[in-house]
Amino acid sequence: MKIMHKLQNSSNNIIYLIIFLTFFVRTMKDYFVHYAIFSQNSLSYFSDISLIVFLSLFTFLIFCIIYQGKINVPTYLYVILFILFGCLVNNNILLFSFLFVFWSVIKTIIDDEKYILFMLLNYSLIIILTLIIYFLGNHFFQYDTRYGMIETFGFDHKNRFPIFIFIFSLFFVVFFEKYKFLVVSYLIALIIISYTCFITTRSILLGAILALFFYIIKNMKLMKYSFVIPFSFFFISLYIALTVKSNPYFILLDYASAGRFYLANLALNDLSGLNEYLFGKTGFYENDIPLDNGYLAMVANCGIIPTILYFYLLTKTIKKLYEEKKSTILAMVIVMCFFSLFENQLTRIMSNFVIFFMVQSLQFHKR
Repeated sequence: MKIMHKLQNSSNNIIYLIIFLTFFVRTMKDYFVHYAIFSQNSLSYFSDISLIVFLSLFTFLIFCIIYQGKINVPTYLYVILFILFGCLVNNNILLFSFLFVFWSVIKTIIDDEKYILFMLLNYSLIIILTLIIYFLGNHFFQYDTRYGMIETFGFDHKNRFPIFIFIFSLFFVVFFEKYKFLVVSYLIALIIISYTCFITTRSILLGAILALFFYIIKNMKLMKYSFVIPFSFFFISLYIALTVKSNPYFILLDYASAGRFYLANLALNDLSGLNEYLFGKTGFYENDIPLDNGYLAMVANCGIIPTILYFYLLTKTIKKLYEEKKSTILAMVIVMCFFSLFENQLTRIMSNFVIFFMVQSLQFHKR
């Protein structure tokens, strides 16, 4: 029993270490992409290190959890494992499936409160380090056809750092949910900062406004029907993208969204054959066509089957959060659904706010 107790404590510590290292390594890859001393091959080492950390400890963690009797393999996990067959035609499916499996293992050890606190600290550390280095003189710029040279705060894209701040804000709101004045003041401050400092990244401004709005109405009965959002946004996005070239109203909407639906139209029309429709295009579209609409990026990269499964689980998650009266988490999940219309964060391993809560829909239960 003492051995198993020590094993359990060790597995808990390793879980935290894995999350932190993965989060930190991915961030450093995005951050150091500008430095001339790093070649493209050396930059890929950051991802390789992350992958090694995952795979080398993942088997150990699964063994510990199953041996301790904390988990029975759920029915829906078989569905996810079945999707692995899609890897025969598209490696993106492997990453998609691993996303769920990894966080499913995490969920058996870390509860909601520990997860929220831990991620809040992670984001705080990255943001503070980024600002310290920035104010010490580390400046990088990205050319934008609309705004000219834009400060990136050292990251590979001008939107990267604002998105970090936005995801941090979701955890901040949930962690301090009982302190209404603090939360409202923070979100108002974020709106002001977004408007003045990140005017070229309109998504964070919209996200901050939505976070404030849904935090205020989180206890209204209207939230009962929020489960319709994932599939509604998916089908609406799909319809707009497929008809954007012929509908003058959608053309105007596309212009307001910086061409997001037009680019999605190009990617969707490039799909051919049953395999690509079901399991997506081999290789990430983001490398050639920037897909900022998360709903359509998932279709292009992973195909219809994984996409339908993802939004089915997200729908179940929203229902479950409402039934368990976790109103603040539910409100921020909905904000993430809105945010994903303009920024592709749905399949990010670390910057996906909803995935940890989605794995609850995989019916984990103790014996």
